[in-house]
Amino acid sequence: MNKILNISILTNVVPIYREGFYERLFNDERFNVKVYCQDEVPGINYKTIHSKYPQNILTVPNYTFKKGLLIWQFLPFLKIIKSADVIFIDGNPRIASHALFATFLQLINKKVVMWSMVHSHLNNITTKNIRIWWLRLFKNHFLYNDLDIEKLKSYPGFRNKNILAMNNGLNQKKIDSEMEKWDESKLTKFKKEKGLLGRPIFISCGRLIEKNNYTLVIKALKLIKAQKPNILWICIGDGILTESFKQLAIENTLTDNIIFLGELYEESEQCPWFLSSSFFVHPAGIGLSIMQAFGFGLPVITHNIDKLHGPEFVAFESEKTGVTFEIDNYTDLSTKIIDLFEKEKALGNMRINVLELARNKYNSEIMYQRFTQMVNLVNNQ
Repeated sequence: MNKILNISILTNVVPIYREGFYERLFNDERFNVKVYCQDEVPGINYKTIHSKYPQNILTVPNYTFKKGLLIWQFLPFLKIIKSADVIFIDGNPRIASHALFATFLQLINKKVVMWSMVHSHLNNITTKNIRIWWLRLFKNHFLYNDLDIEKLKSYPGFRNKNILAMNNGLNQKKIDSEMEKWDESKLTKFKKEKGLLGRPIFISCGRLIEKNNYTLVIKALKLIKAQKPNILWICIGDGILTESFKQLAIENTLTDNIIFLGELYEESEQCPWFLSSSFFVHPAGIGLSIMQAFGFGLPVITHNIDKLHGPEFVAFESEKTGVTFEIDNYTDLSTKIIDLFEKEKALGNMRINVLELARNKYNSEIMYQRFTQMVNLVNNQ
């Protein structure tokens, strides 16, 4: 009988959008998985799954300096060293406990995997170069996407490393299951009840905070309304700017053109709203929400500066999975929204393309397969 491998994962938190991946991993009888993390990330309202998997997810005390600029987790270091066969560590050096522990584990020859990314829209060139220099110390790397592999290998010292990518995504099987419940008749009934029938609709999903730049959508919507009076923007999410946006909608006579739904975390709640929309709009740097849009079959409109997007933007291809607008230009955004509504054939092709990506390349099942491949590669060293 093969030995059960003990796997330790050191990360910040385990958010609900990662559940599909972790559930598969926790249920794999080949592994005993323990995740060490903190209760929350200061300043970010992640909904987590910690209480749902108490045998696998172990929260530890932490101390945060200067609003997350530096974090120390009080991990059971000795226990992890003694019990774990393979250790995956979040490669963000701002979590100082991870950075120092990972370096120590490498020095004592433990089987450690750095779970990291090459590109982050939050990094400047100096911090990025420091992180790349530090990552060069390690033999095994688990990255966010396939393009990251090419990027990392372009730096000196990475050619002979073990590098795989998870292709970050969501639980597409769950999304597909929810979409199957909504046939044309049921969806038409929903649209009628919500006053959506016959309206051109686009959707956004994200926190209502300054970073997501939703003010730009409201400004664009005012221009669009002149040509499409019954235009409707569905906005899923909540945040400190919720009331400000609602007031801005009133001031611009857009209360009939915006639905603020608040937070909807479950795919079952999100599904009819996404299926009632033609495409997804995110006016700021986009991350995992691009996979959410693709999963529901929606092309994406976002800004045109690649380096300001998250690593998930690798899946975007202009005119095939959506379109871009000139950053911070609400007039151009309004033009791109109107144009995409008019291009029914192109929109249909985009819907096919994005669903193909979500179902076959970027999802939690692919992530699970790539993760277990990495475990086996490292364990057999």
